[in-house]
Amino acid sequence: MSRQVIFYGAGEHAKKILGKHPKLKITPKPLPLEDGVCFVDSDVKKQGTYLMGLPVLSIEEALNLYKDADIYISIGNFEDKKTVYKELIKKYGVKWHKIYGGVRLSCHYLEKFIVCGYHECAFGGKAGKDCGMHSFKSCCSDYGKNAVATVPINGDLSRAFNQFLELRFKTIENINLGIPTKCDNCIELKEIMDDPPNQFYYLIYNELGICNSKCCYCNYEERLGRDVSLDVDFIELMKLVNEYGFDKEGIVELCNGEITINPHKQEIYSLLRDKRVMFLTNGLVYDEFIQKKLLDGTGIINISLDCGTRETFIKVKGIDGYNRVINNLKKYSSGKKGIFNIKYIVLPTINDNIKDIDNFIQLCLELKVDSVHISHNLCLSYKDYNNQQTIDAVKYFIERLKKNSLPYELYSKNIIEKLLY
Repeated sequence: MSRQVIFYGAGEHAKKILGKHPKLKITPKPLPLEDGVCFVDSDVKKQGTYLMGLPVLSIEEALNLYKDADIYISIGNFEDKKTVYKELIKKYGVKWHKIYGGVRLSCHYLEKFIVCGYHECAFGGKAGKDCGMHSFKSCCSDYGKNAVATVPINGDLSRAFNQFLELRFKTIENINLGIPTKCDNCIELKEIMDDPPNQFYYLIYNELGICNSKCCYCNYEERLGRDVSLDVDFIELMKLVNEYGFDKEGIVELCNGEITINPHKQEIYSLLRDKRVMFLTNGLVYDEFIQKKLLDGTGIINISLDCGTRETFIKVKGIDGYNRVINNLKKYSSGKKGIFNIKYIVLPTINDNIKDIDNFIQLCLELKVDSVHISHNLCLSYKDYNNQQTIDAVKYFIERLKKNSLPYELYSKNIIEKLLY
């Protein structure tokens, strides 16, 4: 059975976009005119007529005849699109993900992410505590400003996954209807005309658990002896995600632990051969699968180096592995087609100095990194960073990056940007 589409708006704009583009591509799925079952228009004079071979009906008639149809808003006026979008949801009970071409408040994190696993309250400013909460959530709460709703897994992944989908849909609907949500006032909310994805674009799997470094900003001590019996099974999770729909350009992110030493990494890798994968690794262990993904262009590697000298590496990572990591980075960067990013977590009194910054930048130039990610220690507050040495170091860092034309991103809107501006 072919897809059914109701076109809302039987005016000149509809003729223009559908007549000119009979194979109009509406992401994430193509929306050909042939899928159309009818037009809808509030003008009673148009109702009962035909447009481009399709009948023009009232919205009530159309929804009664085609209960499962998708709706494409074929209206040109921006404000009218918003009005129709809200009316379809609020008055007629149409689900947001069944409406295309509308205008709504949106957040790409909310729509594109699944976060699962035991998260560390990192974005709540308390990274040193492992809350042991195996759950699904949509984002990391705007750096802790909001407490987004989560769905506990409680040993039943399938049930929790379906509850998460419903929570996700309901949150987006409420945002657009002005009903209070946990996402209110988040800086990521934007008014957009993009169509909602019917597939997931991003999956963060953060149940890797074990690690082989002792970073000063991590809760590695609490991970030792952690009960892993309730950790989410990656194979079961990917089965659910694939059944629902995962975009061919989507990304699976492996984090919160070290994938290169995970005892189940081969099983995990077997499910990721045809997917784009982001590896958050410390680089201590060279991994052939990571290298392969980088060479064929389907891999993204993010390594948190956080220093430019061996001495500082030992202070930050708790082990003597600087030279080993540098050698592995050089291997990964050779002939890469994928994306290569290196992170620098600014740590007051530890790596906020010219020597580490200069050496780090020189290494980034040699490796031809795609981007430098700058962040802060999530266990610390702005007060810990608000000193002259750290402020000068951050400003110097940004100046040197700009001077060397190195792309960078600030992953610390509530601390690093404050130090700069």
